[in-house]
Amino acid sequence: EIIFVTAHQEYAIEAFKFRAAAYVLKPYSDEELAEAVNIALARIEEKNPVRPRTTNGKLEIIGIPDTKSIDYIHLSDIIYFQAENKCTKIVLKDRVLYSSYHIGLFKNELNDSDFFEVHRSYLVNKNAVQRYIPKTSTIIMSNKNEIPLARSVKDIFLKSFLGITKH
Repeated sequence: EIIFVTAHQEYAIEAFKFRAAAYVLKPYSDEELAEAVNIALARIEEKNPVRPRTTNGKLEIIGIPDTKSIDYIHLSDIIYFQAENKCTKIVLKDRVLYSSYHIGLFKNELNDSDFFEVHRSYLVNKNAVQRYIPKTSTIIMSNKNEIPLARSVKDIFLKSFLGITKH
């Protein structure tokens, strides 16, 4: 979508011939520019409604943006998310990605999936958990990394697995 931002009002009719989403004359207010952007976003959504790929209502793929692109990742390829300052480290089976988004955003997006917040800094894929060590309250992931398990969620986490998990 195109938004014209110009000091020349004589080009307005021509801009709309090219189906511009909006035409903003300088000087403009923040509200005018925001309205133009909202119109453009609504038109984009109308043309290309993005729906997450799902099976049985469960999210399968997540888009992880960086400064230059968006990586579309199958959730099954993610081992865990780790908070690092105000960013998030995403550890995959074959590589590591970084996102400028806070881990809380991922937690909210993935709350109906196989991901579990085991610690305020970690969100793990339960399908990638290999072992739990009670003595140190540590989880061993499929890539052999050790993740701390907070006492406050230990019982809920252990009960979320099928089978004998009493400790």
